[in-house]
Amino acid sequence: MKKYSVLTTAALTITILSGNIALASSPATPIQIDNQIEASDYMKASGIISEVGQKGDLLQLFLNDMENDPAYLLISDKTLILDSATGNRVDESELKKELTVDAYYDKNKPMIMIYPPQIAPEIVIVHGEEMGQVKVGKFTNEFVSLDNQLKLNLAEDTQLVNHQGKEIKEDELNGKELIVFYTASTKSIPAQTTPNKIIALDPLNEEIDEVIEPEMVPLREVAEGLGYDVEWDESTKRVTLTKQASSYQLTIGAKDYGYNRSLGYLDVAPEIKDGRTYVPQQFVDLLLENQS
Repeated sequence: MKKYSVLTTAALTITILSGNIALASSPATPIQIDNQIEASDYMKASGIISEVGQKGDLLQLFLNDMENDPAYLLISDKTLILDSATGNRVDESELKKELTVDAYYDKNKPMIMIYPPQIAPEIVIVHGEEMGQVKVGKFTNEFVSLDNQLKLNLAEDTQLVNHQGKEIKEDELNGKELIVFYTASTKSIPAQTTPNKIIALDPLNEEIDEVIEPEMVPLREVAEGLGYDVEWDESTKRVTLTKQASSYQLTIGAKDYGYNRSLGYLDVAPEIKDGRTYVPQQFVDLLLENQS
C-alpha cells in the first residue's frame, strides 16, 4: 500500500494521467472509518493472460502475475468484463494473450485448495492501450471509500449506472459496492477524484454457488509449484516426479502409480490433452499430503 504525506497547504498536487486532470473542490482531511466494516466483498487477482482455452462451457484463462504466482480464471456468461479506460463492456472473445487484467472474486466463496488456484471471478477489468484507474469497494454516504483511500467528487457528467447498465440516481449508490472509473487523483489522504463512471453492484448472493470441481488438473504446473522436478519419457509415456527423497512415477492411461518403493492406484488414469499431462485431483491431494 502506498503511503502519502498529509498536505499542509490548500494547494493540491494533481496526478495527471492521459492528459486529464481531476480537480477536488477542497483539500481532503482524514475521515474516521469503522474498521469492523469490510472495505470490499471482493478479493483481487492481477496478471497477464498467457494462455486461453476452454473448460466445458467456461472460458479458461491462465494468468501470470509479477510475483510468479499463477492462477486459472474461469469466465462464464455471468462474468462482468469491463474496459478500465471507459467502463464499457468487453466481449469475452476479446480476452487474448498478453492482455493485463484484474479479476475480482467473492472473498467468501469457497475455493478448491489446488495449485494453481482456479478462480471464478464476478468482475474482470481489462487494461488496454488506453489506461484508466479502477477502484472496487464500499463507500460512505459522503463517498469516501471504507479503506479511506479514495474520495469521490461527483460531477454533472459522471455516468451513474447499475450492474445491468441502466442509469441511476446518486442516492441509489448508497450502501452498494461500487466500481469507480477515473483517470486522475490528488495526492491527499484520502486521494480525491472526479470519476468518469460509477457502476453500482448488487449485493453478492448469500447462497454459495456450486463450486466448480475440476476432474483433471495439469500435472507439471502443480508439481513444479510444489518444488518437484518433472521428467517426461516419450518412449514409455511415463512421468517421473522427484523431490529430495520422494519419487513418483505415473504412466499415461494407467491407474497404478509408483511412490518410492510402494504402489498405489488412482480412480482415473492420467491423460494427455493439448500436449499436456493431466492427472485427477486425487493425485494432487497426495502430493499436498506428502509435503514436508
